[in-house]
Amino acid sequence: MYSYSFSDSELLSISEQWLHKVKSNEPLPQPLTAGSQSPEFVVETYPGIWSGLLSPLAQSSHISLNDLTGYRPLVISFYNPHTHDYGHQQIQTLISLYDKIRALGGELLVITAESAENIQLIASHYKLPFTIVQDAGNRIASQFGLFSAAHPVWDRIAGVDENVATPATYVIAPGGQITYAFADSEFNKQLPVRPMLSAVYSTSSNRIRKVA
Repeated sequence: MYSYSFSDSELLSISEQWLHKVKSNEPLPQPLTAGSQSPEFVVETYPGIWSGLLSPLAQSSHISLNDLTGYRPLVISFYNPHTHDYGHQQIQTLISLYDKIRALGGELLVITAESAENIQLIASHYKLPFTIVQDAGNRIASQFGLFSAAHPVWDRIAGVDENVATPATYVIAPGGQITYAFADSEFNKQLPVRPMLSAVYSTSSNRIRKVA
């Protein structure tokens, strides 16, 4: 009786086809929206660069969302440099807004999947006045519906050579409720500044009223 043995390359091809079929059946994740509850994520202090009001938290090895929000609204922005001009504009916008965010009672945290070395380079190049932390393997971005290994970005966005997280910015109230959400799945918009700052102000004002 004749039997056929698959070559290594054939086995690899079959495996890749099977994996692609399995992945293609996974639904495309949807970014979290305003009114949702933020995932209970934890960030590692290293290799982050800690600045501003969040810098005292760097004394611990792991920081929870509850620690990050504390008693003020937290603006979190998912950033990567692999979108070229888009990423550059995003980080420049955040730098220009940082003092306003602080003045309105908030704090800013930038989240990136970049390596420790690249985080150092980014912080140094832009002279970042705010905290930037590592999201290894896009774990946090996945919790926010911003990253999928099954649906890589390069399948739908031209000019992106890495499977990166969708650029997004959120305002999170103490307690974890998302009061503002902006996710740019098409990589062709910039952060609407006024609505985001308005959300920081209203979230901070609501907190003060509750305390009073």
